[in-house]
Amino acid sequence: MKLINFIICDDIRLEVGGKHTIVGLYDDAINFNVPIAEKGKWPKGMKLGIFVRARFEDDKEKEAIDSFRLDVSFNDKKKTIAGGKLNLQEQKEAKGVNLAAVFEQFAFECAGLLKIKIILLDNKNEEVTALECPDTIAISEILV
Repeated sequence: MKLINFIICDDIRLEVGGKHTIVGLYDDAINFNVPIAEKGKWPKGMKLGIFVRARFEDDKEKEAIDSFRLDVSFNDKKKTIAGGKLNLQEQKEAKGVNLAAVFEQFAFECAGLLKIKIILLDNKNEEVTALECPDTIAISEILV
């Protein structure tokens, strides 16, 4: 599977015709603007969107994929935050997959480093392939 885009953002909206609008893209950092009185007060929450676009290498790869799991690692503490079925067989002409997830209140317990990975699974819940965000996202505070 070839990774095309792995985007971290504020929001993802589904538009007419199945298009996606991506709002507030992040590069390699998410900074919370805080006044001096709020410095060091955690947890901090935010709306967080994750958008992944990938293309299949061949039809066998597509046929093997049944579901996905979204894993995050924050300061080396790993956790699964989402998952579900993918009905790729119903989309006969699809040459790839777009995955969009929006978390209305994603909480960060402290400053640190965030890594995100989507694991594509077969019908036995075994890994077919993994798509990892190429950037580690630094979570920090900036005084305003």
